[in-house]
Amino acid sequence: MIDLKELFGFLKVSNNYTIDNVDINKQTHELYIKLKSNESEVLVCPSCSKRAKKYDALSKSWRHKDFSSYKVYIVYETPRVKCSNHGVKLTSVQWAHPRHAFTKEMEYFMLELSKSMNYKDLGKVLGEHDTRVRRVIRKVAKDEK
Repeated sequence: MIDLKELFGFLKVSNNYTIDNVDINKQTHELYIKLKSNESEVLVCPSCSKRAKKYDALSKSWRHKDFSSYKVYIVYETPRVKCSNHGVKLTSVQWAHPRHAFTKEMEYFMLELSKSMNYKDLGKVLGEHDTRVRRVIRKVAKDEK
């Protein structure tokens, strides 16, 4: 039997997460990898880092680096916590910056490619609009400084 975590080791997520399901859409060439958290996850408020109780969860997805000819998306039921000081807040995940649509690894990959390609060509290669690519690269480059 294939060990999905080993097969998709390129995700680079910690042992706090396991692959729950993999969906392949052959028509659109998209691969959805659903992660789940281990029960021992400690939840904290993203604003103050104090421990907080789980409120609910929102299904979120992030574009990752491609696997062969397939666009890869990480899907995760991202917990929201209820903090006594800040109210209900969406927790952060290790593989993406808050409120970003791409994984950190994909963003850094885009940044590296942008050093040798213009935004329009990079957008074509990645299957993303060049305006979106430009916005991501500028944000990542700014964060690098």
